[in-house]
Amino acid sequence: SVAFYLDRTVGSLAPLRLVPLLYSALVHQGVDSEALLAALGSRRALIPPEDPAWALMSKLHLLATAATGRIEEVRHQIETVRVHEPELASEISIRLVLAGLASPEFAEEARAFLESVDGADPAATFWLSLLDLATGEWEHGQRRLVDNAPSQGAPASDPYARFSEAALGWADMVAGDTIAGLQRLESGLVFAGYTSSSESAPLRFRWIDGLAQTDDGLQRAAALARHAPMQLEYAAHYRQIVARALERSGQPGAAAEAYKNVLRLWSDADPHLQPELSRIRLIVEQLEAA
Repeated sequence: SVAFYLDRTVGSLAPLRLVPLLYSALVHQGVDSEALLAALGSRRALIPPEDPAWALMSKLHLLATAATGRIEEVRHQIETVRVHEPELASEISIRLVLAGLASPEFAEEARAFLESVDGADPAATFWLSLLDLATGEWEHGQRRLVDNAPSQGAPASDPYARFSEAALGWADMVAGDTIAGLQRLESGLVFAGYTSSSESAPLRFRWIDGLAQTDDGLQRAAALARHAPMQLEYAAHYRQIVARALERSGQPGAAAEAYKNVLRLWSDADPHLQPELSRIRLIVEQLEAA
C-alpha cells in the first residue's frame, strides 16, 4: 500500500534526503497527505528530542503539514516543538507568515523572541524586517534593512547583509515601485548567490510572484516557479503561477490539471484558505467547459 511504502521510505532515508521525496509526493504525485504525514509522525516519534535528527524531522513534519494548508494543526504542533526547540518554533512561525499561509498573529511569540535580541544579531534584524514588510509596516522594515545592508556599510561577507540588500527590493515593491523593486530584488538575489536557503526563499517568492503580476513577466515567473528550490510552504503558490501561465498561453487542459494539483494539495485546508480554493474550482470548471 501507499502507506506502507511511505512508512518504509521515510523510515530509511536521512531527514535532509526526504525533502525532494516530500515535495514530489505532495505536489506532483498527489500522494495521500494523511499517509505521508502519518509516516513522518511515526518516524519522529522514534527519535528522542535530544537527538539533532528530532529537530530536522519536526521541521519536515511541520512544513509538510503547512504545505497541505492545515495551519491550525501546525499551530498545535509548534507548541510541542517550542518546549525542546524554541528557535525552530519561531523559524516555522515566521516562514508561514512570510509565505502568506498564516496571519501575522501566528508569529507574535516569534517576533517577541527576535525583538529581544534585535540589534545584536543580524539574523534577528533580517527576519524582523521581513515580518514588517509582510505585515504592512514597510517603512519600519525598510529602516532595519538599510542599517543591515552592505550599501550602508555592513560587511558584504555577512550573508544577512547580502539578503538585506535583496530585501530592499521587496520594500520598494511594497512602497509601490514594482518595476524598480523587482530589478533590485533580482540583482540582490544574484549578489547573495541565488542560494536555496530558508533566508532566500521568501525573497525569491516575492520576486517570482511580483513577476507573475506584470503584463510580460508571467511566463518567466512560471519557468522560475517550476525550478524553484523545494520549500514546501511555497508549493501551492508556485503551482498556481504555473497554472496561470498555462491558462494564459492557451493550454486549458494543462492549466486545469495544474490547478487541480493545488486543489489536491489543499484538499483538507483550513477555513481561511477556502475562499481561494473556491476561486480555483470556478476556474477549473470554466477551463474544462472551454
